[in-house]
Amino acid sequence: GKGGFGFYAQNELNVNGLVFAGAGKVGAIYMEATTINLQNVDFPDGSKVDLVSADGPIDSRYPNFGEIIMPRRVNFINAVSYGGNAMTDKTTFDEFGGNINISKF
Repeated sequence: GKGGFGFYAQNELNVNGLVFAGAGKVGAIYMEATTINLQNVDFPDGSKVDLVSADGPIDSRYPNFGEIIMPRRVNFINAVSYGGNAMTDKTTFDEFGGNINISKF
């Protein structure tokens, strides 16, 4: 198909070390759970990423960064990147996370 992926969990979605086959050809990635915890994930360049949690973004746009997990949020725990570009804080998320949308359900 067009290379879309969807991941759902009722409570916690813990993703560590996810590799997308055919990087660069993934059109859409959708993840939804009460709490989303990501580490060692590189979203392919050009993909549209939607991350949906119970409380949504921090400051209307951002995930939580770092090893301390915030329940009901999207957490970029360690080594989360887009197109090989690491996103470790608001500045790097603004620079590389333009195709990543965080919202609440």
